[in-house]
Amino acid sequence: MKAHIQHLRSLLGSQVLLLPVRKGTKRPTIPWGNLTIAAMSDPDHLAKLNRAANIGVALGRVSGGLCSIDVDEDDLVEPFLQKNPLLRDTTSTKGARGCNFWVRITGDYPRTHHLKQGGADIGEFRSNGSQTIIHGTHPSGCPYRFINGAAPIQITFDDLWFPSGKVINARRTERTERTERTERTERTERTER
Repeated sequence: MKAHIQHLRSLLGSQVLLLPVRKGTKRPTIPWGNLTIAAMSDPDHLAKLNRAANIGVALGRVSGGLCSIDVDEDDLVEPFLQKNPLLRDTTSTKGARGCNFWVRITGDYPRTHHLKQGGADIGEFRSNGSQTIIHGTHPSGCPYRFINGAAPIQITFDDLWFPSGKVINARRTERTERTERTERTERTERTER
């Protein structure tokens, strides 16, 4: 197994479902909506991860409550940390701009939803049915990188502060990485047409 896959499994824990993703994209190379943590013991799945240029993480229940908070812009990260100082001690990663904070939520938490401030989207809380890229090349060409390589902290959703309340603009269709729909959502929309 490649070193970066071993590192991610060690950092994020044994309950995490990693996804192979095409280089320079946010789109997994496989249908993943029905995968379970058992895939991480499947030699075929592990071989796909080893060949993948980018690696995503399936979020929410499938990965033991691992969720990510995507803050879209660099200048919003520090104010968000000032309101959520516990996030200074958790895994954080960066693509082209902003930051993703990785947390293991205990107890209940909402589905993926936009974060808004003053009516503008400033990020997302990502959970069940979503995925976030943690390794590889961002579509802009820059590498994804760790800002803080600490393990994800355990926290309850109620311990987090968000600009306009807890669940903002929760939507029926879940998206990942702001631009990519989840494989499950695409399948659902095709059947609803």
